Amino acid sequence: MHFIEHRSTWVANRSVYLEDLYVAPEARGLGLGRRLIAHVAGHARAIGAPAVHWLTHADNATAQALYDSLTGGRSGFIQYQLNLDERK
Repeated sequence: MHFIEHRSTWVANRSVYLEDLYVAPEARGLGLGRRLIAHVAGHARAIGAPAVHWLTHADNATAQALYDSLTGGRSGFIQYQLNLDERK
């Protein structure tokens, strides 16, 4: 798991971005993902962040089920990415 604190133009306090969360296949279903997110949420509360945010791939239904159960649903934002690969 990797997470970072960052500033935002939307809130006065720092924000927390959960950049990467991975649980090994043999350890899935044991509540580890939920506990890892709870750890990040605890850190966010400690620094006064209003929320933790993250992304997941559209076809990752297993992760989405966990995230939906924790957050109450999706934020409504759609991520866009402008690739800057000079080879193209």
